Amino acid sequence: EPILDAFERFGLEVTYADADREAVWSPACYLRELDPAHDLVGPDGRKIAGNAQYRTRDAIVQHGSLSFDVGAETHLGCFEDPPVTPKAFTDRVCGAVEFQEYDEAVESGFGTLGGYDLLRSRLVTELEESLASWAGAEEGEWTDAEADRAHEITDAKYRADAWVRERTDPLD
Repeated sequence: EPILDAFERFGLEVTYADADREAVWSPACYLRELDPAHDLVGPDGRKIAGNAQYRTRDAIVQHGSLSFDVGAETHLGCFEDPPVTPKAFTDRVCGAVEFQEYDEAVESGFGTLGGYDLLRSRLVTELEESLASWAGAEEGEWTDAEADRAHEITDAKYRADAWVRERTDPLD
């Protein structure tokens, strides 16, 4: 719900997909099948956000992505000879900026700023505030002990070949 609230405060009507839709191409997450359980669509029915879960013994990690702007050629450029055209990509996927009007340059007390960047910053702020409110989160700082432990885990786990190559947790 906080993601939907943030989009609404941004001025977009975003809802869950109303029906399953077949995949356009499975290696690209935005082109996989649409599922009403975890995919959001913009005002015109194209996918704007999706999420999934990763489960371990000890935790469930909820993760997702949302589109502010769609760079179909950039997305598809990650693959060698994708069987999907940029048009097919944009027929399935939209970005929030497509539904907003903005000036290319905006004069402010800080000088001339790009309207696109201000719009993007506004959506990020809406997301931050909505998620913080939903979670009851307060902005704070890491303690020295927390920062030290994070560095230890980074060094011992995420830089280890076992983790990088095989996803075997060297700390287990």
